[in-house]
Amino acid sequence: LDASGRKPAPTFAGSLAAFSGGKSKPPTSAGFVSDLDNPAFSAENGAAGFWAPLEYFRRTGCNIFFLEPYDPKKTPILFVHGAAGSPQDWRCFIRNLDRTRYQPWVFYYPSGARLDTVYFLLQTKLYELHRKYAFENLYVVAHSMGGLVSRAAIIEDSTFSDSIRLFVSISSPWGGEGRAKTGVEKSPAVIPSWKDVEPDSPYIQRIFSKKLDPSIRYYLFFGHKGGGSLFRQNNDNTVTLESMLDPRAQADALKVTGLNEDHVSILCSPEMLRHFQAVLAATEEHKDKTYVRSRGYLQVEHAFDPPGTKIPSQMSLVLAPSGTDRKEKQLKIDPFQSRQETGAIAPGRYDVSLCAFGFSTHPDHLTLEVKAGQITDAKFILKPQGMIANLIYAKTALDDRFWGFYRELPGKAKIRSIRLTGQGISRSLTPDDKMSDREVLATFLASRDYAHKNSFAFFDLPAGTYDLTIEADGCETWSEKVKAQPGEFVPPAPIRLIVK
Repeated sequence: LDASGRKPAPTFAGSLAAFSGGKSKPPTSAGFVSDLDNPAFSAENGAAGFWAPLEYFRRTGCNIFFLEPYDPKKTPILFVHGAAGSPQDWRCFIRNLDRTRYQPWVFYYPSGARLDTVYFLLQTKLYELHRKYAFENLYVVAHSMGGLVSRAAIIEDSTFSDSIRLFVSISSPWGGEGRAKTGVEKSPAVIPSWKDVEPDSPYIQRIFSKKLDPSIRYYLFFGHKGGGSLFRQNNDNTVTLESMLDPRAQADALKVTGLNEDHVSILCSPEMLRHFQAVLAATEEHKDKTYVRSRGYLQVEHAFDPPGTKIPSQMSLVLAPSGTDRKEKQLKIDPFQSRQETGAIAPGRYDVSLCAFGFSTHPDHLTLEVKAGQITDAKFILKPQGMIANLIYAKTALDDRFWGFYRELPGKAKIRSIRLTGQGISRSLTPDDKMSDREVLATFLASRDYAHKNSFAFFDLPAGTYDLTIEADGCETWSEKVKAQPGEFVPPAPIRLIVK
């Protein structure tokens, strides 16, 4: 639980120097503006707050600090450190914030104190700030034990509750810590907060007595770069994976993400920081969206190869229920947004594909489990390819064509071959009427040539002009020049065969 990895210092090494040179009490008004390099925010002082919480409280207090004057145009992000931690644990996160859009706040507290007291103080400080500034949006980011403190404040009804839009927990011991229980039972000097971090402590039971409000986007992150032994379960060098992945916490999470980091390194991990930026972007886009916890959601990410490829005008996400013949569902995707969220989707297992005419998709599908109340990732690469595809009907009177009337080929007009030649390519297709609709869909999405009933498609064609010839029993041979251009395909008017 110690983000600093240090032992407690024998003295406070001038931790009050930033607060009137140690000659007066620390500020008690929420929103006091300070600096992250403030000596009071040092790892040494943070560790002292764990091992000697009462003395720390007398010297340093417990408060929400601003790192810049309040700006109503910026969204506040409240950072809550873990046991033996300090605001400086968040240096990498704060350094990477877009300070034109966000203003960082830090909650600094004696982490060895009883968590009931700490969360009450956090709630009180937030109440003061909301009464003063009436902020409409607040994001909360917590590390380790800070997650337990934050959740307790978030689930309680208060004037600021409706403003909380985002909650991110990182490496939090949601299931408690067995070593805390051992410390309570056997240590001659018990850290007060140990009692609250015991597995199944009244405090942990209470923070899960209520679910998070559906309007709050909750993301759970954990690290798995630790160890395990005969005497201790797999862990991140501090907290066990079992505790970080407590099912009660996962049930509220839109997304659960594991990183190859330990308990300390995760706070400056480039991958963690990239994930956090993506979380912020998704939250901004869906800030006012209330999630239906009985439905699942997909975060779709796509890129083009090569970069700089002309972006298609339309794109759709295809979800085909796995292992059944149930009809697929299509959702519109904005081709110009490389990352976007879509839903709500009935929970279940799906073969998920991204379709853009004139492009092949890699992989051609992903089999994903869409879970209720959670966001699942789907990532695709699109590469330009030439394609020629169409539908075949019987020729009708001119008036009927004007009104968009299409006449199916009569039973005697069986298509024998569909030939494509040109650019050094010669291919021929014969309709396979035994294919199921699902097989046709999978073949099309995988960019494989096919002909089925009155439809056909040729894929992976070089740019150029081709001769397309169709022969069918009881019909005149149809032949025409057609063009293929990778990255571009506009469905042409259907082909109309003249029935003899």
